[in-house]
Amino acid sequence: MAGYVLIVESDPELQRRIGDALREGQYELASEAEVKWAQRSVAVRAPDAVVVDTQLTDGDGFRLAEDLRRDPDTRDAPIFFIASSHRGASHRAEVRRRFAPAEYLDTPLDTNSLLALLLQALPPGTGTGDASANPPRPAQAPDVAQLVAALDGVLADPVQQRERRKVERVAKSIAGEKLELQGTLKRVPFARLLRRLYASKASGSLLLLRDASKESTKKIVVFEGGYPVSVKSNVLAECLGQILVSRKLITEAALTESIARMKTE
Repeated sequence: MAGYVLIVESDPELQRRIGDALREGQYELASEAEVKWAQRSVAVRAPDAVVVDTQLTDGDGFRLAEDLRRDPDTRDAPIFFIASSHRGASHRAEVRRRFAPAEYLDTPLDTNSLLALLLQALPPGTGTGDASANPPRPAQAPDVAQLVAALDGVLADPVQQRERRKVERVAKSIAGEKLELQGTLKRVPFARLLRRLYASKASGSLLLLRDASKESTKKIVVFEGGYPVSVKSNVLAECLGQILVSRKLITEAALTESIARMKTE
């Protein structure tokens, strides 16, 4: 595989065209429309190269480029700017100097030229998207679902138990209200639901149920302006801290200190 490329483009049609062209180079792709979401995407996985428009709906591509150059994981990743603004030879020279390695492509964009430049900068087999760079996990790795089920039966901390009761109470309250949005994730994938909530800048609580029984798994996701800001669950051991403690990646004391700091902040 040629590598992992992040496309940051607010124009849906242009984003699609860029994606179609880069797929011909067998690149692994991710696409975002805003600087904020691109920053979150980079935090999750560092790209081998970035294609970014100079003008986005929540700012410009130069701000994202500055973040990329400050991050050790993306300091040397090639950046391909789509010049929908700041056109001209002087801007091109400045960008190539300031964000090297970087290319500056004029609009209307020739996607074939973009692909050719990308293949030069990131030839097949050189990116972290190569399968050899990401070997499969050992077969003996513990199953997270089984781990959660085992842990949940032994957690007896009073604060955690209150959290469980609160989730059950809030879930019952939400279920009894006249809902603006309801359905099943079998018909609407969760990613599409998140996109819909983001597009409508929704604020409120989203209740997720695994089944309708009294002992069902319940999760409450709180949204503000379309962004998910917190998640609560009645399955206490699903919290990341408990899983890290169980795998001995952090200590119980570190978890307690982290929770205390989170509450004060």
